[in-house]
Amino acid sequence: MSFEHTGRALGIELRDRGPEFDPTQALAVGPEADDEHRLPGGWGIQLARRYTDELRYRREGGENVLRLTRILAAPAGQKRICS
Repeated sequence: MSFEHTGRALGIELRDRGPEFDPTQALAVGPEADDEHRLPGGWGIQLARRYTDELRYRREGGENVLRLTRILAAPAGQKRICS
């Protein structure tokens, strides 16, 4: 895991040697009417999508590499809108 802070953005790079898996291609999961019977799992991807501004995946040297970026400040003259 590595972190990068540019003053305008925070980047986190996660790496693992698991089976190839691109979370940016995973289907979006909506809230279920009956959450009590929902199988566990899959919410980490949804949280990452909601709270980051950019997700990038690549496979490199037998590793999954996921880069998450959160913009901290808007460019001059623009407002930052958080969801």
